[in-house]
Amino acid sequence: TAHPALQGVYYVFAVITLVSNLRCVAMTTCITVMGTGLALRGPDGSMVRAVEGMYKQRAIVFRSFGAGICSCCCAVAVIAWIKMHTVPALICTATIFWGLVSIVRYTRHFLEFFKFNEDEVVSLDDILGADLVNKENIVKQLGVGSDTLVRLLGAVTTSRQHTPDTDV
Repeated sequence: TAHPALQGVYYVFAVITLVSNLRCVAMTTCITVMGTGLALRGPDGSMVRAVEGMYKQRAIVFRSFGAGICSCCCAVAVIAWIKMHTVPALICTATIFWGLVSIVRYTRHFLEFFKFNEDEVVSLDDILGADLVNKENIVKQLGVGSDTLVRLLGAVTTSRQHTPDTDV
């Protein structure tokens, strides 16, 4: 039998894996269900609030997901040393380490690929200005009444007319 401390380490990693991954699934489910519900059925301005809220929660979900992946790999490496002879355990541990390094590299690549400047986000003008867009559907999706939309667009137009470059 394996050393009791090694077995204890395995069980700790196994529990961390279970809790982290369940937490990730639960948070993702709540954020997705509640965020889309707010965006589609909430009061005026709900779509923007829902998207911003979902965007803010992504970091904690990613951390939970990462903790689950890392602890799962660690648990598998520990169980390899408990159940296998030295050479196969070493090969398995090296393979797991390579997998973790690969996951980190690809995650960094994807973060860089999908990164965008917050100043370049799509604005309401970009959406409503397109000729191919059914503007009535956009208004329904935004969850605002036509009067609210007219006031919003009026405020945007007024603020653009009074920019520091045009004020005398």
